[in-house]
Amino acid sequence: MTLDQALAFDKKVKEENLPYKVEFQDGITYAHIDVNTTHPILSDLKVRQALSYATNKDDINKSIFEGKVTVAMSMTSPLDSLYTADSKTVKVYKTDKKLARKMLDEAGWKLGPDGFRYKNGQKLTFKLVGAAGLKQIETLQAILQSQWKDVGVDLQLKTDPTRLLFSETLRKRNFDMAVFSWSSFPGLGHESVLHSKNIPTEKNSWTGQNYHGYSSPKLDKLTEDYDYEFDFKKRKKITEEIVKEYTENVPVIPLYFRPEVAVIPKNMKNFKMYGHYYYESLQAENWDLE
Repeated sequence: MTLDQALAFDKKVKEENLPYKVEFQDGITYAHIDVNTTHPILSDLKVRQALSYATNKDDINKSIFEGKVTVAMSMTSPLDSLYTADSKTVKVYKTDKKLARKMLDEAGWKLGPDGFRYKNGQKLTFKLVGAAGLKQIETLQAILQSQWKDVGVDLQLKTDPTRLLFSETLRKRNFDMAVFSWSSFPGLGHESVLHSKNIPTEKNSWTGQNYHGYSSPKLDKLTEDYDYEFDFKKRKKITEEIVKEYTENVPVIPLYFRPEVAVIPKNMKNFKMYGHYYYESLQAENWDLE
């Protein structure tokens, strides 16, 4: 089941006392917003940081997911042994709309009488694209539109069929901002999504997954060093530096890690989910029915 189906079925199970249990397990599927860092407005770091402060992830979690997702502060899942929540490493954007407004003021975007911001006659507006036909994504877009309107941003919403989103829109970087998810094994390097050589362009036949287009020599070296390092402590140190660069410069706005879900009979024992790529049947020999 998808997460929204599982949440609905969980209610039905409890209301009708059905002989099932709906299990939720923290996962590694990372939902985030890629920001086109070469966009005329979004290339300004202060604007990207202001949007981060204007985003209330806890509200998104409660409103859409009934508190079942894990709010993301970076691309590293808490299930990953390289995960860190150290505030000296991770720049945390706790919801602060007052600060968001201040930063937009400092960036030259002044509030107009219509409630939106303007700079040199240009309106502070851009589009957020997501996959069509996914109720949770459409609801998420609407919530972000409302949250960012509170600080004077005019967010326009757009949906593309999933196939078009990944084969054209993202691949050819035809977007202002894009919300989507991906999964990766814990411990996997980030060169494919962060290294400047993986920014898709016509020259490289639109290959690479650095859709946000952020380019940093420091980040390039860190992602390269990580892939050639085998010592765990050194890999963790490199990861912390990557996360610091990632969260301070906001090429991506992290949103949440989506849980895995399963429905099992109430009398089933020793069932276990793992939250990542292992099938839930990995240890089926331990299952039992009372």
